[in-house]
Amino acid sequence: MSNERPDSIFNIGGQQGNISNVAGDMTVYGGQQYVAVPADMILPELAKLRRALAAVKLDPDVEESARGFLAVTDQELRQPHPDPRKVARPLERLTRLLKGAGAIAAAGAPLIVPLQCIASWLGISGQAILHLLT
Repeated sequence: MSNERPDSIFNIGGQQGNISNVAGDMTVYGGQQYVAVPADMILPELAKLRRALAAVKLDPDVEESARGFLAVTDQELRQPHPDPRKVARPLERLTRLLKGAGAIAAAGAPLIVPLQCIASWLGISGQAILHLLT
């Protein structure tokens, strides 16, 4: 700072949620989202996804792969501190598989909603999944 202006001092108490610290201007299109829930609250969404998959007619190979991706996702979500990247990888592969098989188009919301919920919980790690669903 120059001698003409005093240095600014900011005393910020505790912060929670989505915090964006920027130098200069910041323009946000579409709003900011922040989801802060424990992994055990995401497990019901995985159960919804599993039920929705059971209701969709899939090729046996696709169904077997889908179950495998769900099992890996479930296993990581049940860890004491789940790694979002380890949850996102099989979920993204599942989403690609289902999209390629036409299951997402056929089933619609019962598959899309839980995938979106879990992907949103994953934050940046879930962005590829959200992109696949749009």
